[in-house]
Amino acid sequence: RGRSFRESALFSLESLSTDLVLAALGVAIAGFWRTNPYLIVSGVAPLILIHRSFSLLARLRESEERFRAVFESSAMGIRVGDLAGRVVATNGAFARMLGYDEAELVGTASDALTEPDDAEADAVLYRELVAGERASYQIEKRLLRKDGGSLWCRVTNSLVPDPDGRPQLALAMVEDVTER
Repeated sequence: RGRSFRESALFSLESLSTDLVLAALGVAIAGFWRTNPYLIVSGVAPLILIHRSFSLLARLRESEERFRAVFESSAMGIRVGDLAGRVVATNGAFARMLGYDEAELVGTASDALTEPDDAEADAVLYRELVAGERASYQIEKRLLRKDGGSLWCRVTNSLVPDPDGRPQLALAMVEDVTER
């Protein structure tokens, strides 16, 4: 339909190798069937497990893409930090609030983004959070903009656990409340 074979990838190495592998599996299953039909289970079971693994990987990829879309398109500022308080990642809304590019914020200490008068109160709450004394906390504080100005924000911090339940990252949801 107006596309060359090269553009369609119909005869590409990847496409042909997949077809050849499937054909070889068909021949192997037919051979098992002719010699001993009870061996088919031992040949098919790994294929079913492989298919299940690929399905799980596809669902994991979809979940990651969904999370990434929510993270990037959120109108609320989101900052992900390590347990020492350094920025690991931010979304565009947070970076725009402070007048930075997202990449500029990575590695920055959270204290450096907080007005010095507000830094100590936030640091105490953050230490309690990391120590497990709090599940989360909310604070209104001033954040420093790149241009030297400041803005009032309501920041809600919580921990993100690893698969074993140990704290891994800190998640901050940041809302600009300057007008209020």
